[in-house]
Amino acid sequence: MFTDTAIRGAVADVHDAAVATVSPVEPGNNRTYRVAFDDGRNVLLKVGTRFPDLFRAEPATVGLVARATTVPVPEVLATGTRPLGAPFAVYEYVDGADVDWVGELPEATATALCREAGEHLAALHDVSFPAFGRVGVDSEAGVADCAEPRAPADPSRLAVVEPRPFGESLRRSLDRQLAELAGTPFADRRAALAAAGDRLVDDVDLDGVDPALVHGDYRLDNLRVDPDAERVTAAVLDWERPTAADPLWDAVTTETLLTTGSRTDRATGAALRSAFRTGYGGYPDAPTRLRLYELLGRLRLARHLDVETSGDSASARAERAEEHRAAFDRLLAGGSVLRDD
Repeated sequence: MFTDTAIRGAVADVHDAAVATVSPVEPGNNRTYRVAFDDGRNVLLKVGTRFPDLFRAEPATVGLVARATTVPVPEVLATGTRPLGAPFAVYEYVDGADVDWVGELPEATATALCREAGEHLAALHDVSFPAFGRVGVDSEAGVADCAEPRAPADPSRLAVVEPRPFGESLRRSLDRQLAELAGTPFADRRAALAAAGDRLVDDVDLDGVDPALVHGDYRLDNLRVDPDAERVTAAVLDWERPTAADPLWDAVTTETLLTTGSRTDRATGAALRSAFRTGYGGYPDAPTRLRLYELLGRLRLARHLDVETSGDSASARAERAEEHRAAFDRLLAGGSVLRDD
């Protein structure tokens, strides 16, 4: 989509050495390239092709996270639109181990990863906003208006630019995820899950909940992990859609994704959840919110069964599907998948 010449031009100002190679990163929601210079330095060029008008919020959010928290993020080296004709950001390249699932990591590494995840989210959730909703650069402009300067947007200009009651966002998430269960092995649970989810959304009490900056997708695919380092999480990536939300939702979602994913047995999951909660510092006494967020987290895992079991045998896929069914039944009975080990 972008020429080699244009890509080289986009990174021309971030380093004095000549560009040696440009390598596309595996397909994602945006176009991303690893650019290597002659002297061995590497940077990552991310082009906001998915939501061009919203993309400036990502590098600004990374800058805010770097300035205001202890969460490790890549350095933002430059932003702009020229010569690509689309908004982009150039980041420090952070290398990491090639691992697909937390359950495939050595036990000590997985435990440290989950403890650090709790610590990172606790720090992130200290960044508050006056309202729930999408976070963006204040006075957002179209692509043509943000070509210059090439310096990253000022993090202090981040604000809630699209306010929305969080209960409305929860309702949308529930409806969308239930719709995506059609044609899956869990289609027969949809009616019961919809009824239970509707009751929880109706009953959830968000009074007194302070909107906080959340990641929303804190999972292994969005982390760079160095198993040999003292702090195994080298970087937290993918800040494309910053949001002010209930921090408990972010914490429960992350706990679900990291500790109940594919290839993580029950005993290991319990230990990882303990590590995560130790890092996060505990949850508030909010049973309805906890049950609702657990349900939404499990729906997210179940609707990605094909991704979870890609390359697995039919029996392994059936076993994972049964784990999801058992989790749904437990939640429908008023129990907890995360806390009743």
